[in-house]
Amino acid sequence: MNFHTVLDVSAIIWDKDDYNSANRHQYYGLMNSTLNLLDKLKKEQPKILIREELLAELINNFPFDELPDNFYEFGISVYDFLSTTGSNIISYPDNIIPDITSIPDILKPHYNETTKNEIYYLISAIHTDAETQNIYFTFQYLWDDGEDKLKTKIGKEAKGYETIICDKPIKPNDELTELDNFFAKFKPIFKHHADKHFKSPKKNREAWEKCEDKSKFESQLSCYNGDDDPTPQELLDSAFKLGKKYYKYDECNKVWVTFQSENPKIASGPYHGYDEYDENKIPNEVRKHFNK
Repeated sequence: MNFHTVLDVSAIIWDKDDYNSANRHQYYGLMNSTLNLLDKLKKEQPKILIREELLAELINNFPFDELPDNFYEFGISVYDFLSTTGSNIISYPDNIIPDITSIPDILKPHYNETTKNEIYYLISAIHTDAETQNIYFTFQYLWDDGEDKLKTKIGKEAKGYETIICDKPIKPNDELTELDNFFAKFKPIFKHHADKHFKSPKKNREAWEKCEDKSKFESQLSCYNGDDDPTPQELLDSAFKLGKKYYKYDECNKVWVTFQSENPKIASGPYHGYDEYDENKIPNEVRKHFNK
């Protein structure tokens, strides 16, 4: 995924006065939509443009201790995401371009001075970045409907960025949102590698256990039962990506499955899959994700 994720900070550093006013019900919807975004980011693992200092501001200024009990799990999820996203962070310097502004203004009045400076560093960084596409992720309640995309501006010079309003339906009353539609472009596609991973007694777990040179063993894909079998794609859809591979535990066949791209340069694959009988090859981060 050759883009940088730019998060709407106000989805986590809430305006407490607004929350405590008649708009409180809006934050229940915002909570669910933010959780959905965090789940997508954990699954898809895109790079996130954020300094450690801004990350600390998000953690320290999320109003965890002031929320009612029904926000408890949301707070835990936010902290978990922010504390484990380190490997995907893309940082940038603490430089502020004089007179830079954003349209709409993403520097909110309720931010403290440190957070405000971090927003200036952020918009300065994306304005000067000519190499990577920066994509802004926000939500309906936080977005100015009068704008089609986030822009940064210095004098008469303006620069626009693709903006994903995460909880906005593609069509009225449609369950598919802009967030779903965006990441669907990167959906990995399964394609069976028949020559290597077809079912065979010579490629199953028992054969692997008896094999003396396990480094050259080519395992079968136990869940594959023909091209019309949706199971491999379903496993890939819910798999966890780490590096260039996807991992999933196949509960039916009691085996880990690794999906590997035929062409690493193409995000959507196609990906072939194979049983991984050596559980030592399953990274701890993957095990933790699946509680295995």
